[in-house]
Amino acid sequence: MKLFDWKLIGFGFLVGLNYLDYLTTLIILDLGGVESNPIMDYLIVHYGMISVLLFKGIVLGAFLLLLKHISLRIIIMVNIIYLSVVTGNVLFLLSILLGK
Repeated sequence: MKLFDWKLIGFGFLVGLNYLDYLTTLIILDLGGVESNPIMDYLIVHYGMISVLLFKGIVLGAFLLLLKHISLRIIIMVNIIYLSVVTGNVLFLLSILLGK
């Protein structure tokens, strides 16, 4: 028995990053910003923010079902990409709040 299931830990980190992406995007949109992802923009414009949560839930659910077939390296790469998205959101949010 392994002490840590690194794939599951990576998946948990990905869920957390998705939550932070949702929250930062919600704040940016509330402050007058726009969504730069065309898929998310379409969902927001036509169905509201709840559709983004539903979409993220479906994608994360599929990811979880396929988790045992996905290499740890892929999970790490997806987390790095999502971390860069969240970092970009936070930096953009700071630039709005600081008026730059």
